[in-house]
Amino acid sequence: MLKAIIFDFDGTILDTEDAEYRTWQEVYAQYGKELDLATWATVVGTAGGSFDPVAHLEQLTGRRLPGADIRRRRRSRDLALTGAMDARPGVRRVVAQAQQQGIALAIASSSRHEWVERHLRRLGMLEAFSAICCSDDTGSGKPDPAVYLLALQRLQVEAGEAVAIEDSPNGALAAGSAGVACVVVPNAVTSTFVFPPVARRVESLEGMTLPMLAELTVRTA
Repeated sequence: MLKAIIFDFDGTILDTEDAEYRTWQEVYAQYGKELDLATWATVVGTAGGSFDPVAHLEQLTGRRLPGADIRRRRRSRDLALTGAMDARPGVRRVVAQAQQQGIALAIASSSRHEWVERHLRRLGMLEAFSAICCSDDTGSGKPDPAVYLLALQRLQVEAGEAVAIEDSPNGALAAGSAGVACVVVPNAVTSTFVFPPVARRVESLEGMTLPMLAELTVRTA
């Protein structure tokens, strides 16, 4: 029985993945270089990992760069893009239907509370989520399942009573490791990625119904 839906945030509720990748691409282009998607894919859905875009750009250019200034300007551009975004298609509908049917909602994110809650507040969605679990709660990002395990604990539901909605392989692995059935809704950045078999892929939440989500909990029981 479906009792909870646990959403990833970046790239799932809000397409911040596209904005972040695009703004780093813009930085690389200013130096005549390219940030290829295969390289960027290693950090999508995590808390950043070991990849440093500025250090990588310095390797490509063969010179030291003003890292602090680059990060500041890229961050400003990223905030401008994400600040104008609405939730991804279908997200508001699924959230509203879950609220109507008494299904608990949570966030499990590799980002920090400040980032996630700022955007949820702007979108008017903050109060919809009974639990918001982030990397600063657990000290780790995905594919570590810690944020999912924490969300289950705070919602007081079993893994088999919940469904995760994700956009990245790292996120799907985290959900699967926590025993939570997972729906993957790729975005522009993750659409070509290979997802683990623990996830069911759909192209949009627009076509996803709560009975379809509930069916996943039956299949994985």
